[in-house]
Amino acid sequence: EYGALEQNWAIAQDDRGVVYVGNNAGVLEYDGVAWRVIAVPNKSVVRSLVNDGHGRIYLGAVNDFGYLAPGADGATRFVSLLEHVPPGNRAFGDVWRTLLAPDAIYFQSQQYLFRWANGRIQVWQPKTRFYRAGVAGGSVYVGQPETGLMRLAGDRLIEVPGGRQFTKETR
Repeated sequence: EYGALEQNWAIAQDDRGVVYVGNNAGVLEYDGVAWRVIAVPNKSVVRSLVNDGHGRIYLGAVNDFGYLAPGADGATRFVSLLEHVPPGNRAFGDVWRTLLAPDAIYFQSQQYLFRWANGRIQVWQPKTRFYRAGVAGGSVYVGQPETGLMRLAGDRLIEVPGGRQFTKETR
């Protein structure tokens, strides 16, 4: 019925009540009457979505991330933030988590954790890979097989007390 592929990964709703679904074909937009597909330029799957609370939907795809915004014609379009990522960090695969934290928007793949704040991207790289990023109590947490659960404190990832119990996580 919605005119796209059958697998969906994420869902978010904007301040107007429009629903967005991360799909294997891009982002599905549903206004309560009709569905529309918003493709990302590389035609990749959209794995994660988050509403920033200020009217903007951010999304993570494969080797790209950004936000949705109205175009000149009023139709919603994807705006990539990839140009802000250092060239050496642009092959990052699936962005499994797009997170809203008090200080920024975060995009997490297995290869990198990206922070979008004040018009710039900051990048963290794991020893081998990241898994399961999340936000709790206003802080960003992410796991690594070597160190377990870590918390982002300013510009550093620090081990969480007792976090080593999560070193055997697989995702």
